[in-house]
Amino acid sequence: MDASAQKVVKFNDRFNFTVRMDVHSVQKMLFNRFNFTNPTTTVDFLNPTTFGKLSGGPSTSLWGGTPIINLDFILRF
Repeated sequence: MDASAQKVVKFNDRFNFTVRMDVHSVQKMLFNRFNFTNPTTTVDFLNPTTFGKLSGGPSTSLWGGTPIINLDFILRF
């Protein structure tokens, strides 16, 4: 889940100042929710500690990854 917000301020007819914030992985920051894959269901007798383990999904940045926040200041003229 991603979110973004921006504010554009106009100066005269020639200048635009934009502040934009992009936040990736909002579910971890706001809702404390992680998207993990299903636990393993195969039994490996040579390595039994892997049974029932959760692994990071594609949107988790592995275990407890930090959300990425981009803050942009843009001046257009």
